[in-house]
Amino acid sequence: MKHVKTPIKLSVSLAALLLSQASFAGGTDAGTVVENTATISYSVGGAVQAPITSAVADFKVDQKVDLTVTGNSGANIIVSPSTARATVGNKLTYVLSNDGNSTQDFKINVTHLATDNFDAGTGATAAPQAPEACQFTIDGGAANAMTATPTVTLAKDATATIEVMCSMPNRPDVGDGDLSTIDVLATAVDAAGVIMAESTIADREDDVDVVLADDTGTPTDNADRNAMHSDTQTYEIDVPMLAVVKKSSVISDPFNGTTQPKRIPGAVVEYTITIENTSDSVATGLTVTDVLTAAAAGEVEFIAGSIVNASGTGQTFTAATNTVEATGITVPAGTLAVPGVAVVTFQVTIL
Repeated sequence: MKHVKTPIKLSVSLAALLLSQASFAGGTDAGTVVENTATISYSVGGAVQAPITSAVADFKVDQKVDLTVTGNSGANIIVSPSTARATVGNKLTYVLSNDGNSTQDFKINVTHLATDNFDAGTGATAAPQAPEACQFTIDGGAANAMTATPTVTLAKDATATIEVMCSMPNRPDVGDGDLSTIDVLATAVDAAGVIMAESTIADREDDVDVVLADDTGTPTDNADRNAMHSDTQTYEIDVPMLAVVKKSSVISDPFNGTTQPKRIPGAVVEYTITIENTSDSVATGLTVTDVLTAAAAGEVEFIAGSIVNASGTGQTFTAATNTVEATGITVPAGTLAVPGVAVVTFQVTIL
């Protein structure tokens, strides 16, 4: 018998769900059934044969768990002491993104870092700050205490805005440049509140397994692929660091005039009050008050109109209380090496 070898022309087509490269970070939904069959179309000796179709080879898309928490600032948030929680500028904003491929629950934790100089939101020890604490909201909802751990449900590619608001303490141990860092940690959890865990069994076509895909965040989230992510923002106290120095110098006396004058009765003495600012914050609205006890004792007499307040807006002398007052003073920012300075002077006559 003679065997004739006839070329068979094959064309194979994949009847599959075509997955477009969507712009969504999450990708194809978990649990989606991807249908796959292969079909052979061929001819023998020019005669078209019936197509041959493979068995269905479907599979389900597994669940990718991924999340990102991002703070809205790269620099510290500058705040003043004794400011209330609702003060403009005392709000920190974080955005939680569900970067996975399914709807996911996330537990939110808001904490202070242990490395802080102080903890924002602590109660005041003196007026004008009323005792307050930090609070946070999720998408403008009800306020939560720092101890709360609410859960938010996000669809794939959805986000939630977490706003933290803290009061600033009024304490002598909190000074210029001190820092308070607020950490927001989001944890992917299941319906029972249990942290999502990666599937450790072999690949399965017909079941939805879990893959963790998150990156490492701040110290409260210290590993990749642990169903957590976090970010921090930092409050920085900005307060002038002030010091005041008072000195006197003799201007003239009745006998020597202004040539090497001495502090004798009839001499004019000038007091100089110097305010130094060693912080990088301008001090405004200061008032200097000086009660002339020597005038009350009849030892000196204030010279009317002698107050010079070049850095301020007003000056008065109240004879009834022998009080010199200079108001509206502004002291420029400075450093420890070169402080900002404002000067007030006034003169008296020795009786």
